[in-house]
Amino acid sequence: MNPEKVINFRPSPAHQQRLDFLLDKQKESPLPDEEKNEIEQYLMINRIVGLAKARAIQMLQSGVGLSRSLPKRK
Repeated sequence: MNPEKVINFRPSPAHQQRLDFLLDKQKESPLPDEEKNEIEQYLMINRIVGLAKARAIQMLQSGVGLSRSLPKRK
């Protein structure tokens, strides 16, 4: 995987809107277990993506995975 693509990854607008909605709703009243689980899943994915981005940054800083240094595919 290209480290630059990993670093630039963002959740889709629909997923971000859903998470924002759930977080706002949580401030107003307790969430049902299903929606709590949904937030937990988003947070888990966010943590994994954050770790992948940190690794990608390390790769770029060490010069590994630079797209310009890779041979072009035919």
